[in-house]
Amino acid sequence: MRRIISGGVALLFLLSLSATTGSADAAPAPDPHRAAPARAVTTTAWGPLRLGMTHRQAWRTKMVSHTPDRCAPGYQMAKAYRKRGFVVWADRRPKPYKVGMIVVRGTKDRTPKGAGVGTTLRQVRKLYPGVSSLTQSSALDNQPGRDKKDLWIVSLKKGGGTLNFQFPYGARPKGGTKVELLIVARKKTVFWGC
Repeated sequence: MRRIISGGVALLFLLSLSATTGSADAAPAPDPHRAAPARAVTTTAWGPLRLGMTHRQAWRTKMVSHTPDRCAPGYQMAKAYRKRGFVVWADRRPKPYKVGMIVVRGTKDRTPKGAGVGTTLRQVRKLYPGVSSLTQSSALDNQPGRDKKDLWIVSLKKGGGTLNFQFPYGARPKGGTKVELLIVARKKTVFWGC
């Protein structure tokens, strides 16, 4: 009888030990290279990154790195966001850099209504009936209609900011033309690149 009890205790001990070891193996270690979560794009922000933030405030969002950007004065996006978008910094020396424009080019981040890169002009108009009419970049420079080919946008202004849906360079977009960039800025604007 004693042998059965001590054998049972040993078996219980081994089972609990294997269960503990197994659960430790089952819990994956956090992956430092895991993709960052999707962020909402609004008329004034991309997730926690907002227009007008200083570079120090932007660093605290964990979306912006401390690495200088060679394209424009300011800082690059953190590695997890680098392929998804970038910041165009407003250089206001001697004051710190401020977020002047946010450009979203990845397909993961979308507006609260679901519009983003790859959404068609028709879909944008359905989701946001209040968007502006199509505007050429040359019209923003007070040179309307210079060329048949241009960058085109439709814009939504709200709450001190503007969300611009930019289409690829070319002829006037049609209903099925897809959004190429989302641009968060104070006013209507296009982004030509750097």
